[in-house]
Amino acid sequence: MQKTCKNQRARANIMTNIMCNACLILLKNMYLKLFYVLLYAFQTVLKTSDHLGSHSATPHKLKCALRGKLYEHYVKNSNISNHKTFV
Repeated sequence: MQKTCKNQRARANIMTNIMCNACLILLKNMYLKLFYVLLYAFQTVLKTSDHLGSHSATPHKLKCALRGKLYEHYVKNSNISNHKTFV
């Protein structure tokens, strides 16, 4: 009886560890994607600023670039083909 309880606890611990590892991997991937979206938005702001002759990445420019990237991601992942955005 006691040996069975130890085995069940060991199995439960293994399952808990597997679930925790899976959650950590998902969280890491989510934060990595967010980092790349922010990096893309910042690069877009810098490219736009260079093109316009201004070297300052203002919060407004960053917000607009990020909004454009998130909208692009939304359209790509949904089946919207002729949907226009107004920024």
